[in-house]
Amino acid sequence: MSLDDPRPPAMKWLCLAGLLAFAGAGLVLPFDAALVGVINGAGGGVTDALLSFLHHFMPVVILTAGLMLGGGLWVRGQTPALRRGGLLLAVAPVLANSVTSIIKAAVGRARPQHPEHGIEALRILVEDADRRSFPSGHVTTAAAFVIAMFFALPPFRGRRLFLLLIPLMMWDRIALAVHFPSDTFAGVGVACLVCAGMAWALRRWDARISSAWRPCAAAVSVLAITWAWSGGTRPVDPVTMEAIDGLGLDPSGWRCLFEPFVGPPLEIAWAPGPRAIVAETAPWSVAVLLAAWWLTPRPRRRRVLGLSLGVLIIWGGLFWSGRLPADRFTHDGPGIFFDPHVHGSDPVDGARPFDQMLARKRARGVDVVALTNHDAPPPAPGVLPGLEWSGGRHDDETYLHLLILGGAGAFDAVMKLVVPPLASAGDVAHARGLEAVRVAKQHGAVVIVAHHWRTLAQMTRDGTAHHLPTPVELADAGADGFEVANRHWEADPQGRSEVEAIDALCRDRGLLRVASSDDHGVPAGSPCVTFLPGRFPVDPVARREAVLGRLRERGEAWPVVWMREKRAERPAHVLAGPVFVARYLAALPPLGRLSWLIWFLVAWRWVLRSPRRGSPGPDRPSSPRR
Repeated sequence: MSLDDPRPPAMKWLCLAGLLAFAGAGLVLPFDAALVGVINGAGGGVTDALLSFLHHFMPVVILTAGLMLGGGLWVRGQTPALRRGGLLLAVAPVLANSVTSIIKAAVGRARPQHPEHGIEALRILVEDADRRSFPSGHVTTAAAFVIAMFFALPPFRGRRLFLLLIPLMMWDRIALAVHFPSDTFAGVGVACLVCAGMAWALRRWDARISSAWRPCAAAVSVLAITWAWSGGTRPVDPVTMEAIDGLGLDPSGWRCLFEPFVGPPLEIAWAPGPRAIVAETAPWSVAVLLAAWWLTPRPRRRRVLGLSLGVLIIWGGLFWSGRLPADRFTHDGPGIFFDPHVHGSDPVDGARPFDQMLARKRARGVDVVALTNHDAPPPAPGVLPGLEWSGGRHDDETYLHLLILGGAGAFDAVMKLVVPPLASAGDVAHARGLEAVRVAKQHGAVVIVAHHWRTLAQMTRDGTAHHLPTPVELADAGADGFEVANRHWEADPQGRSEVEAIDALCRDRGLLRVASSDDHGVPAGSPCVTFLPGRFPVDPVARREAVLGRLRERGEAWPVVWMREKRAERPAHVLAGPVFVARYLAALPPLGRLSWLIWFLVAWRWVLRSPRRGSPGPDRPSSPRR
C-alpha cells in the first residue's frame, strides 16, 4: 500500500475488507454466546498472563508507537507519501478509537458478563459488565495501527507478521469475556473504513509541517491520545475497589491555571511508591528531552536545556515543600472527612509545623484531623488529640505502630511502655504491643493499628517479624480498628493480600476500617481519607468530640482512596513510565489539558523567538574581540 497514487486501489480493497468484516459480524452473531463459552474456558497459566498484558497495556503501546513512529515520519519524512503515511499512522488509531466510542454509546450492547445474557461458568479475569460491548475498541485500535503501518512504511521483511496482531487481539477480547466475536469483527470493519476515509482525505495533501510547529503538533497528539485513553478519577474503597457514590474531587482554579507546574509533583506524591515512579519515568524523560533537543534548531538548544532545568527545579521544590494548590475533597450528602493519622511539629520525624499541616488539611476539605506524632502528645489545640505509639523504637528499628486517639491519661500511660531493642527483647516486645492496646483502652482511648502490613514486611526483611503481634491478637486485645490504606493505595501484591486479610477481620468483628494520609509534610498530598457519613455539630470542639464518640462506638466509617483509573494494576518494567504519564494526562479535566497546551505553546514560542537587536543570544553569536 502507498499514498503516492492520488487514487490508490488499496482504498477500494480496504472498503471491501471493512464491509466483509461487518458481514462476518452478522454471520457469527447467532453463535456469539456459544463461542465465548468455548474460547473463555480454554486458558490458564501463561495464557492468562498474555491475556492480561494484551488487555491492560497493548492499547497504550499501540498509541504510543503510532505517535512516535508516525510523528517521526510526518515531521522528518523526505517525500509527500512518507509524510502522509506518518500522519495516517499517528492519527488513525486515535480517530478509529474515538469513532468506536461513539458507536458504543449509540448501540449500548451489554458485554458477555452482563446478567441479561445468562452465560454461566465464565472465567472472570477482567471484570467488566457494562453496556459498551459493540464494537471492540481494543481490536479497532490494533487493526487501525496495522493497516496504517502498511500505508506509512516502505516494504520490509516480515511486515506481514504484524497482521497477526489483529486476530491475537480478537482472541484476547473473547477469551476475557469482555466482547463477543461479532464485536471484534465489527472493530476490524470500523478500522478498515476509518483508514480508507483518512487515506482518501490525505491523498493530495503534502502534509508538510514547518519546524517551528513540529513540537506543537506532538503536544496536541499526546493530548489527543490521552483523551482517547481516558480513565478519570473516582473515589473507591481501597480494598474492594468499588466506587463510592456521592464523593468527589474538586481541583482548584490555581491548579488548573498552572497545571504543568503543580500537577506532576502532586501526581507523583499521590502515587504508590514516589521513588519508584521517579526512577521509572526518568529514562523516558531523558528520551523526550533528547528528542526535543534534536527537533530544536542548533542555535536555540541552550534555551531548551535552561527551560527543562527550570521546570525540574520547580517540580522538585513544590514536591518537597508541599505548597501545592489543593484538590478539595467534596461530598453531596451529610458527613465529614476525617484524617486519623497526621504529623505536625513532630520531634521524631521533623514534620512541618502543625499549623501548616492543619491549614493544608482544611484547604483539602478535611473537617477533623487527628495529630498523631511519634511517641509524643499533640503540641497544640485545634485538632483531635492523639499520638502514634511505637514503643520508643521508631528512631532505631521498625516495630508495631498504634494510633492512640483521645482518652484522659492514655497518652502518659502508653508512653511509659517502652520496647527494648528487639535483638535482646525476647518475648517482651510481643507482649508489650498487646499491653499498650489494653492500657490505652482502659483509659478510654480509641486504638487503631497503623499500616500493619508494611510493618510486617519491613520486620520480615529485618528478621524480627516474630516480635510483631498478629491482627487477630491485636483485635483480641481490644483494638478498635485498622488502617486499610495508608498514604496511597497498596500496589504490592503481598501487601494487598495482607490488607485483604485485615479487611476481612474488620468486617467479621465489626472493627473500624480507616484510610489515612500519614502526612508528614513531605512529600505533599495523599489521596487517602476517611469519610464519616451523618450529621455532625458545626462547632469545631463539639465536632471533634462527636467524631471521637463515633470511633468509640465503632460506627460507620468509609475508607476512601481516589484512583486515577479503573484498572488499578501497576505496569512493570519499561512500560511503567509511559503508562503513569498517560493515566495522569487521561485523568485531567479539560481545563487541565488546555493549561498544558497553552503553557507548552508559550514555552516553545519563547524558545524560537529571535533576540533583541544588539544583544547576543542563542540565535546570534557574539562579535569576536578585536
